[in-house]
Amino acid sequence: MEDPPQHNNDGQTDSPTRLDEGPHSTVRSDVDNAIAKALNRVLRARLGDEVFTSRPAEEIPPPAETLRLALMATQASQELMRGCALRLRGEATPWEEIFPLLGVALHPDQDPAEAAYQWVSSGQTHGVLWTCNSCQRPIRDFGPAGNPTQREAGHADSCQRHRRETTGDRAGT
Repeated sequence: MEDPPQHNNDGQTDSPTRLDEGPHSTVRSDVDNAIAKALNRVLRARLGDEVFTSRPAEEIPPPAETLRLALMATQASQELMRGCALRLRGEATPWEEIFPLLGVALHPDQDPAEAAYQWVSSGQTHGVLWTCNSCQRPIRDFGPAGNPTQREAGHADSCQRHRRETTGDRAGT
C-alpha cells in the first residue's frame, strides 16, 4: 500500500521519499547489499551451510532471506549480549551498571537494575546462572531485589566477594 501524498509549504503535493529512492539510494543500496552479504557469510560460518539455500555466500540474498538472516543475527546478538551480561555479573558488576550497556527501554515505573535482570533472564522465574570470579562457583541469581544471601545462591562459604556484599547490605551500604 502506498503512503498518501504529503503537502509541502507551497501547497504542492510531494510524494513520500522511499528508502530505495533519491540521491543516496545507490549508497544505501550498496550498504544494504554489503550487510546482507556479511550476514550471509557470518551466519553460514556460525550455523553451517546446510541451513541456507544453495546460494553462494558472496551472492546477495533476496529480501525474504535477508530478513531471515537479520532475524538470526539479532537472535545471535542478543544471546551474545546475555552471555556478556552474565560474565559481568561474575566480575561483580551490579545489575544497575549492566543496564545502560544493554540499550533496552526502561519503563517509567521500572528500576534499571530490575530491567537489566528481566531482559537478561528473559522473564524466567528460576533465575540466571553465572560463575563467580571470586569463588569460581556457579551462582543462581534471582535478581537485584533483596540482599545477596537471598538473591545469589551457590557462593562458597569462603567467597570474599559474597562476604563483602552481604556485610555491605547489612551495614546499609
